[in-house]
Amino acid sequence: MVSFIVCLCSFLLGAAVSAPIGRSPFERSLAWKHATDNEGDIFSDDLCQPVPAEIVASANLTAEESSVLWLVCWNRVVTFDDRPLENGLRRGIPDDVECDRTTWCDDVGVCSEVCSPGTVVISPWLRNAIKSQTSMARTLPLCYAQFLGTHNSAITLANGYGNRDDYFTKLLSLSSLTSAAIETNNQWFSLTDQLNMGARMLELDVHWVKSHLRIAHCGGLHSSVLDDIIKAINVISRLLGKSSIMWDTETFGCSPSLSSIAADDQRLFVDAISEIHAWLWQAENLDEFIIIYLDSQLDLLNWDKLDDLLAEVLAVFPRHVIFTPEDKAKFFDREWPTANQLVANGKRVMFVNRQSFNEDLHRYFFRAGDDGMCGWSEAEVRECFLDRHFQTCQPAMNGTLVRVETCELTYGPLNCEMEFGRNEIPLNKGTLPKILNCGINFPSPDRLTPQRAAAAIWSWASGEPQTTPGARENECAFISADDGRWKAGLCSRINQTPVSCWKTAHNRSNWSVGFEGVCLDGSKPGSPRHAKENEKLHQLLKETGLESMALGGEVAGLLGTEAVVEQ
Repeated sequence: MVSFIVCLCSFLLGAAVSAPIGRSPFERSLAWKHATDNEGDIFSDDLCQPVPAEIVASANLTAEESSVLWLVCWNRVVTFDDRPLENGLRRGIPDDVECDRTTWCDDVGVCSEVCSPGTVVISPWLRNAIKSQTSMARTLPLCYAQFLGTHNSAITLANGYGNRDDYFTKLLSLSSLTSAAIETNNQWFSLTDQLNMGARMLELDVHWVKSHLRIAHCGGLHSSVLDDIIKAINVISRLLGKSSIMWDTETFGCSPSLSSIAADDQRLFVDAISEIHAWLWQAENLDEFIIIYLDSQLDLLNWDKLDDLLAEVLAVFPRHVIFTPEDKAKFFDREWPTANQLVANGKRVMFVNRQSFNEDLHRYFFRAGDDGMCGWSEAEVRECFLDRHFQTCQPAMNGTLVRVETCELTYGPLNCEMEFGRNEIPLNKGTLPKILNCGINFPSPDRLTPQRAAAAIWSWASGEPQTTPGARENECAFISADDGRWKAGLCSRINQTPVSCWKTAHNRSNWSVGFEGVCLDGSKPGSPRHAKENEKLHQLLKETGLESMALGGEVAGLLGTEAVVEQ
């Protein structure tokens, strides 16, 4: 029990809304309620009996612990049996996912059922569609490319992050709070499975913890509200006859861990990047290129750990396979290269760092931000649209790289931003297609599954291309006016079907129609290379009243033919 409480108190950290310290329990309660006026009542309507005075006296609580007794429901505490919880198994595999099941257990026997790395079942259609779309994206300069990413990619239950969430949720249910869910894993599956599901931009949270660089979801902040929650859980533990710890949000999230996992169990950074390296050098992935976004904090600079960070990267990825700022300045001074150009020159990976560190590190790592890679910026889902119905997009795909991430973690009544209320709109099956159609470069959802990965497919219709052995060289791709999706058909139709033609190199927004397989007026045959281009072509198709249009250029190459010509 003690280790569970220690772990919970280490990850329940930080909120933007604060209830002032030093007030009476009644005043603190009013402050909490005032802070949540717009979020509904966060307290239970059920009768919550106070802790008897004699129990309080025997518990030897500190003054701070006593100040949160008003959150504790004694009638729930006395009927609580923690034995089934300590031996319980968290379900860490969504119902609609197939994989080889295994268990991840900590050193005190708390376990989660998870998928073995690399075993999540992906349909042949989805696998092919992912391959097609990433192949198209690799033909574009990096500032104009669109790749699926994931948010906090390595904070995954597959590696134990969130393992004790169910236990802590049940402990918190002994309080007067109505919303007591604890969910601290951003992802369900391994980095390998995320890559298999189409993620080509991975985010790694790197911190110095327990004398090592580790994957850890943490940072420094102060929240008196969350301090109250932590103290309440601590008091409940003490009332159950367990030991308590001294802790607050000033030591937020690293050690002990924010992510419902023992600090020593947090994954080593070198192990995480080694897994990415192993995937890149599998035979079927030798044409792939990966962007690794390091969400590291200033602790690495302040504690003089930047040399360690670089040494571990170079121990896994030799200098010659990393695309660096020095490479950019030497070989691609005027514009950014395509991923295909980089792979052709032996480059397989690049690192982008959130923080601006010293110049030695940035010889190897690009910066995010206005002065960094492609003016890298980050936005929320709602910021990408001009209307609340998500129909009109903000300008995007113009050479400034935009990443949208969403977070689905919850800390009792607090959302991922440590504020009362629900999380922002997630990137899911409903919002991913709209974000992609707006031209966002790196949509990065939490909880990527094969179903969410399928929602990121804007090209091939489900089940397409349908081919028979030996027939693919006679097939071409056609975009449908019904839904803008692609289907394969016989190339003999090409002379009877209009074809897609374009003029602008990096941004194919001005499509035109060619007839009898011919593009006129200096235009060229081509295919959409990302969702926004595809949506623009789909709009043209509907405006002209055509039922379908043949696609040339890049997609024809994917099918083994080049049927559309320029004139």
